[in-house]
Amino acid sequence: MRLKQKIWLWLGLLVCVILIADLGFSYGKLRAELHAETEYDARTVYGFMMATRRVYQQQFIDSGLPVNSKTIGFLPAHSFSRIAKDFANWNDNGVIFNNVSDVPRNPANQADRDELAAMAWFRANPKTAERMESIVDAKGTGYMLYTAPIWIEPFCLKCHGDAADAPPSIRENYKAAYGYQVGDLRGVVSIKMPTEKFDRRFRAIWGAQVAKSVGGYLLLFIAIGLLLDRLVTNRLGRLQAAAEKIAAGEYATRLAKTNDDEICHLASAFNRMAEAVQTQQAALKAELAEKLRAAAEINRLAYYDGLTNLPNRALLMDRLGLALAVSQRQGHIDALILLNLDRFKNLNDAHGHELGDLLLIAVGGRLAGLLREGDTLARLAGDDFAILMQDIGNRREFASRRALAVAEKIHTSMRLPFIFDADKETTLTVSLGVTLSPESDNDAPQEVLRRADTALHRAKNAGGNQTAFFENDMGVAARQRFTVERELRRAIPAGDLRLYLQPQVDAGGQLVGAEALVRWQHAERGLLPPGVFIGVAEESDLIVDLGAWVLSETCVLMARETMAGNPLRLSVNISPRQFRQPGFVAWVKDLLDATGADPTHLTLEVTEGLVIDSIDAVVAKMNELTVLGIHFSVDDFGTGYSSLAYLKRMPIHELKIDKSFVQDAPVDPNDAALVETILSVARHMHLQVVAEGVETLAQAEFLNTRAGSLGIIHQGYLYGKPGPAEDWIARWRGL
Repeated sequence: MRLKQKIWLWLGLLVCVILIADLGFSYGKLRAELHAETEYDARTVYGFMMATRRVYQQQFIDSGLPVNSKTIGFLPAHSFSRIAKDFANWNDNGVIFNNVSDVPRNPANQADRDELAAMAWFRANPKTAERMESIVDAKGTGYMLYTAPIWIEPFCLKCHGDAADAPPSIRENYKAAYGYQVGDLRGVVSIKMPTEKFDRRFRAIWGAQVAKSVGGYLLLFIAIGLLLDRLVTNRLGRLQAAAEKIAAGEYATRLAKTNDDEICHLASAFNRMAEAVQTQQAALKAELAEKLRAAAEINRLAYYDGLTNLPNRALLMDRLGLALAVSQRQGHIDALILLNLDRFKNLNDAHGHELGDLLLIAVGGRLAGLLREGDTLARLAGDDFAILMQDIGNRREFASRRALAVAEKIHTSMRLPFIFDADKETTLTVSLGVTLSPESDNDAPQEVLRRADTALHRAKNAGGNQTAFFENDMGVAARQRFTVERELRRAIPAGDLRLYLQPQVDAGGQLVGAEALVRWQHAERGLLPPGVFIGVAEESDLIVDLGAWVLSETCVLMARETMAGNPLRLSVNISPRQFRQPGFVAWVKDLLDATGADPTHLTLEVTEGLVIDSIDAVVAKMNELTVLGIHFSVDDFGTGYSSLAYLKRMPIHELKIDKSFVQDAPVDPNDAALVETILSVARHMHLQVVAEGVETLAQAEFLNTRAGSLGIIHQGYLYGKPGPAEDWIARWRGL
């Protein structure tokens, strides 16, 4: 439906609604006015009747005339019925009036049913002066009945009081209508006005008013409609025509501005739009080419690495899927090699990300030079690369040798220095994970990538700078690690962990403290040692939850023993991942406050690997905790980076000699030299020393002899195995 039709339709509906509402109001108002006019006429007749009745009745009584058949007609109560009857001979309006009673002396004054009902109503409502209602008589004629009460007044008692007081002529002729008192209802004035007269007059007035209203609203409807046509729809039609021309490409179309209202402003907006589109069209072609270039760039970004411009993971997976389909059909064997740069993060942090990016680009270029045409080199993420070699043989033994040969070429190539300028040169080692495919008819790209990733992790865990092939037992091990991780994730909140303690003694064998350890009470496999699950926890975020549980339980135990009068010094291992948590220091403070543990009796053991990166942040955290009284111990000292430059900056109190040095120190000159070196470092830095893995008297004597005045704390099976915390505490209290 067009806008013009909608406007006329809605305008017509609006005018009709207003007309109906107006006529409804007028209808009610006219009926009320005519009804009020009828009441006014009735009151006029009533006033005349009552005035006549009182004047003539008083005159009749004062005249002393006897009441007989010849004089009774002079009494108004008798004459009104006769006058009403004769009134029709002189006036044809159909009005009937009379004064009537339920106890009449004159039979012509007997009240009918409607008048009797009015009398009953006035008795029930004595304060009401009149009543108007619509009635229909026995003949079916409609009237508007006006009634007003006639109450007994003092002068009425002369004829209607005690019968003995009434005039003799009244007493002799009438036996009833005596015994009234002032205020009693004697009867009513009854005025019946035919409704036909009322209705006829109403129809005449109402018809004229309806015609007048309909005509007026019709003229209003036409006038408003024409005005809207002129001001809105016609002008919008011109706007529409112009817009259609612009939409068809006629951008030179313009609309004239004839006024200064909103539609003219809209026309101006159309003109501006046409000018803008015309300008845009001119530039649509320098732009179409740009969009095509951008589309090509988007496609490149979707499938190629932005830094090295090598294929990315998505493109590698596409090509791997295609290679699997071809190999399964033709019986060829492919190889997927995953490559990771060893310690790339350390180099990146030490020399900056700019050099790191240059190195990644250089690695990509060097690897590309080692491949055949048709092989795919991809950068997956960070310092992870992948090489897909297709059709390297029909037998797995031969394909494995080919893949290994390529891996060795990669190792050799990476050992050559990468030179960026005169003072920036670096060498790399890489870890490689290799898998062959397909392994079955159902082999999938994700499964091939998973196997290669498992092999890569094996190479990294073995120390890096080597190649690892995927084997079936590696897949089994990976699934076992996944099961352990899943069950451990449930075990921590379920309360399946157990706190164990291993004693620490001084050179004389006196107990000075203990190290807090953890065991897992598995529902099916029993009590599990840390070696089963600590490595899995360290590879995931579980090491944070696990470390938090051990430290929390340790603090609760320390606080309880201090309250019991048995203060206890305990050491707790803190993983680098847990220590690096942003809120670690605040969490430790809250834990100490919540448990009431004495921080001066708590030692946190950290490894040297903690300070390899972000040394400033690490030292700052350690200083915050040292202020509280917490001690720090460097665990497994000598097995990691052992940088004295880092060591001197750290607020540490203790060095812990790894058990691998302690076990053979009495018989191995090299281990003995390492232990003596560590003791010398501790002596010069005024640090306490703890030796782990002390299992024989020979080891203990060797350590005590070399420590001299420095003193040394022993920890190992010679003095006690780790045991449940509650059992250990019970023995501690007995000492």
